[in-house]
Amino acid sequence: MVAMPSDRDDVLDAVSNWFDHGVSLPVELGKEMDTLRQFSYMDMRGNPGLREHVRLIIRRLERLSSNLAGLASAVTEQIDAFGIVSRNCGIALLPNEVLAKILDLVVNTAEKKRQTTVELSHVARQFRSMMLEWPKFWTNMYSWSHPEMIKLLSSRARGLPLTVDLNVYCFSSPDECRLDPAFTDLVSLAEHWRTLHVIHAWTFYDREKRNRLQTAESWHHVSIHGPLLEVLAIIALEFHAAPLHAFDWSRWTFPRLREAIFDNYFPFLLPGLSQVSVLSLTLRVTDGKMGEILAEVVKMKNVQDLTLELSNTLQDHDITAFGRFEIRQVKRLRIITTLHYKEDDLSPALKRSIFSSLFFPGVDDLILQLKGSEFSVPENHWRDTYIRHFYFNKEINRIFRNIDQFPIASYFYLHISSPFGDREDSEGRSEIYVPLNMLPSLKRFAFSSDTRFHIVEPEDPDETYYEDEDVVAPRVIGDAFPLLESMTLDMEDFMDSATAHWVQEYLHKMMDRGGWDASFKLLVGEYHSSGHRWTNYVGDKALEWCSNMLINKDQGDGGDKEKGEDSEECAPSVEHFVMEPFERLFFV
Repeated sequence: MVAMPSDRDDVLDAVSNWFDHGVSLPVELGKEMDTLRQFSYMDMRGNPGLREHVRLIIRRLERLSSNLAGLASAVTEQIDAFGIVSRNCGIALLPNEVLAKILDLVVNTAEKKRQTTVELSHVARQFRSMMLEWPKFWTNMYSWSHPEMIKLLSSRARGLPLTVDLNVYCFSSPDECRLDPAFTDLVSLAEHWRTLHVIHAWTFYDREKRNRLQTAESWHHVSIHGPLLEVLAIIALEFHAAPLHAFDWSRWTFPRLREAIFDNYFPFLLPGLSQVSVLSLTLRVTDGKMGEILAEVVKMKNVQDLTLELSNTLQDHDITAFGRFEIRQVKRLRIITTLHYKEDDLSPALKRSIFSSLFFPGVDDLILQLKGSEFSVPENHWRDTYIRHFYFNKEINRIFRNIDQFPIASYFYLHISSPFGDREDSEGRSEIYVPLNMLPSLKRFAFSSDTRFHIVEPEDPDETYYEDEDVVAPRVIGDAFPLLESMTLDMEDFMDSATAHWVQEYLHKMMDRGGWDASFKLLVGEYHSSGHRWTNYVGDKALEWCSNMLINKDQGDGGDKEKGEDSEECAPSVEHFVMEPFERLFFV
């Protein structure tokens, strides 16, 4: 009789076979098992020797498994015991590439990137060594830094593309622009600029600061060439328009410019405007060059993505009737406005005038963000001076002025926010309405809000109060009823019954018009104790959701809102899943 291999031999053979061939058994044992698999049930019943052989193999397998499990358990205990030593090493055990990614994440999410970079480099010797080895940590530069710091950062960046902030200080009495001493050093690095922010800040009276700065006059006619520059932001801070004489923009050339951000400033003479594909434009409703700026945007034929934000005014201003601006090239449009008005505020009328002139025949994706602003004056003052309510519905009417404004828009995302949050009292309320009748080609609608609201159309569709508004084209209302393929709703930590009622009413109208599609999808963001979860209701389940929401509201909120979510009767029409943050899903 052949001697049985020892437990030691079986373990060694099994480990060797695993590393060599990925098989967890000793070679000879595996062959014996393959031989026995060939015998039938009757063979086993009639041959005691075969049955004994099977019992021996089972015992060998059990001992092998027990020995390997014991070995694994003992190794695990050693790992746990050695954990004290590994914890003493701490973050030093991380590979350099992983540590670099962590530090890069910290820097990129910090408000003050350069300061954060310097602070991290002083945390530990390992951090400093790592950050000095990776030049990308030193590519953020600011004109208000000491010139010697700019030279040091430049040497550490090792020729990588730079992100540069240039301050322009605008003084009055006398009016002039001045620049930081390091401005000269940063301009000498223009060949490495990838992102440039030019920030105009007003300083009404600061003689000491004025004397520390260099005059911008000598730079007015200087040519600057940035062969790598892709993103340009020009920003005018405070309540004054930035002076146009700081630089001669016709001498600034950026052949690779693709994204432009102009905040209360527009460089008409900049040669690179024709190349821009992504444009973000913030304008005051009282901007005296509004017509010229919009005409220039019409000429920017490569712009595919446009963000247009209009800010309010507290000053008197003439109401102007603009000509028609057809911005055909834009495919994705985001409009941002903020509202809270005084009783005699001109801002609403000025917005109506501006949007009456704007037409986007090529826009496919439309995003509208409406923000209710906080008050900057004591409550006992604004109660009598300012309109307390947030009439988002009126603001929507000021924007949607003509049925031909967005003729092919197939996607519309509406977001509203206010300081009220989910609170509402007798002194303040929010009102919205969804302008489906002004979007004849709409297929997908998304809505989010951080505040409670009522869905109601304004009593006065055109809402004109000033004689000067007679020069503005009247609102041309459409009667479209788009048949939606999907609807997405996200209501922060509440879901108002007003929304469910509106969805239900829309779906019933769709059925009445013969446009009901069983594949219609309602995607709802819901908040539970476990966090934010998305639920997909398909076809009739969307109507059931509306009914359940209204029933729960009648029962005093709560009820059985989540009843049946995980039951078989909900599948497959109701699907629960986790999605990316709402803004990442729908913001272009």
